[in-house]
Amino acid sequence: MCQDIIEPHLSNKLLRELSRSTKPKKALLVYAKMREKGYVIDSFSLPPLLKASTRISALSEGMELRGFASKMDFVSDPFVKTGLVAMYSACGHIEDARLMFDKRPERDIVAWNIMIDGYGLFTHSYCVNGRYNNVLPLIEEMKRSNVQPDEKIFSTVVSACARAINLEFGKAFHEFITENKVSVDYNLQCALVIMYVGCGSILAHELCNYDILCRKLAF
Repeated sequence: MCQDIIEPHLSNKLLRELSRSTKPKKALLVYAKMREKGYVIDSFSLPPLLKASTRISALSEGMELRGFASKMDFVSDPFVKTGLVAMYSACGHIEDARLMFDKRPERDIVAWNIMIDGYGLFTHSYCVNGRYNNVLPLIEEMKRSNVQPDEKIFSTVVSACARAINLEFGKAFHEFITENKVSVDYNLQCALVIMYVGCGSILAHELCNYDILCRKLAF
């Protein structure tokens, strides 16, 4: 039998390496050959393949993987679900990404980051259409789930507040950052400045900007 030629763990290792390489599309080409030759493809094969699809925004290949995952009952795997969320987000199908995200009951910081970043990828269109506020309830849900946001998530949230012109929510998150002694890096500090400027809070902007200057002088 063809599937006996390559052990699944070896083929999966190959797929992982290719998905991380400078040419992730090769992982998808290898997958096509594996299907053609009848090699074993298990739930561990899908995350690297979805990662490859995400990196090159290959929607058609990602949809094919989604169909295969459903057929083989792999969609329940949390890593497959997270991979599908990332793929849909990267390809601009944010509603499909959210539907898949909502189907995962247990969500770690990686899953939350991917979903929130998905909204962040389409900042302009969501702001223009007045839909960027969708990310704000998502952050509240994250907090209720007892998942601690990291600096990357805070930067995305603060940027969301700026584009939604939601000073109240932005200030609340700034207070949350301070109260929880979250480490504020340069990118997050800049995001806060932009948020206050965008919301018309000039005084707060000047205070934050002064803090940035102090940080620069300290190095």
